[in-house]
This record gives sequence, structure tokens and C-alpha cells, in this order.
Amino acid sequence: MSLNQTGLPEQAPPTAEEVGRWLVEPTPLAARTLRHEVLARWGQPPPPTRDPVSLNRLALVLSELVTNAVQHGEDTITVTLGRVDASWLVVVSEGPPQAPRPGRQPQHWRSDQPQEEGVGGRGLAIVAAISQRCGLQRLPDRHLVWSLVPETAREAVGGAPVG
Repeated sequence: MSLNQTGLPEQAPPTAEEVGRWLVEPTPLAARTLRHEVLARWGQPPPPTRDPVSLNRLALVLSELVTNAVQHGEDTITVTLGRVDASWLVVVSEGPPQAPRPGRQPQHWRSDQPQEEGVGGRGLAIVAAISQRCGLQRLPDRHLVWSLVPETAREAVGGAPVG
């Protein structure tokens, strides 16, 4: 396992039972729209077996990973939600930019330029902090960024017990 410029370990996501899949339009509202759809389907109101804190974590991970894909990927973004034991698995698949989108500065998947201090760049650190595990898998034509979000607040998060 190695780390890359994202700070995420390079490893494949765990095998999961898929419960939902979405093709996401690369728009500023994409993350919010998907978050509302997922929470409406699985968490509003939360079933007695599901912890509201974990649903908030799931919503935050969805928002951060989709926003990151919208900002840095191409127009093809796929989000898969799965179950692994008592955790949610969020996998966001994105391709490399083929050409700049209208009204957007060109982005690079692997930029060696340091990010401007104080401007963005905290999303993946937040995801890592509230995930049981997370990572990045590079495929020839896609990147998979994934997060395993525990279903209960007492599960280990970011490698440390919570609660």
C-alpha cells in the first residue's frame, strides 16, 4: 500500500453488496442532489437500527467525494453505494479530464504544483478522518475513490474508537 498526493492509501475498495448506483452530472448541485436522494431513501427518518450520526457521516462523505470528482474529473462520474457488514461503502469513479469544460480552468489529475494555501484541499482529509477506511484505486481509464463509513457512532473511525 502506498500513499499518493491525495494522502489516501492506494488500494482497491472492499467487496460490497451494492444497494445503489448513480451517474452524476458534473454540476455544482450534483453532490447536494445525490446526498438528498440517498438520505431520503435510507435515512429520513432514520430506522431504529441506524444511528443519525452515521447517516450524517455518510452524507458528508458523499458530498466531499462527489464534489471532488466534479472539480477534478471528467464528465463521467459514477457513484456506487454498498454495504459491507455494518458499514456503508461509497465508491466514486471518475475519469481523467479529456478537455477543459466550458468556463473552467484546466485541471490535472496529478499536479506537482502545491495547492494555494487556504484554498480548498480539505475534503479528502475530512473523509479520511470520519471513515473506518478509505482509499484510491487507479485503473487504466478511471480512478476509484472510496470510503467505508460505519453505521453506528461507536464503530472505529479514522483508526480510533469513537464514543
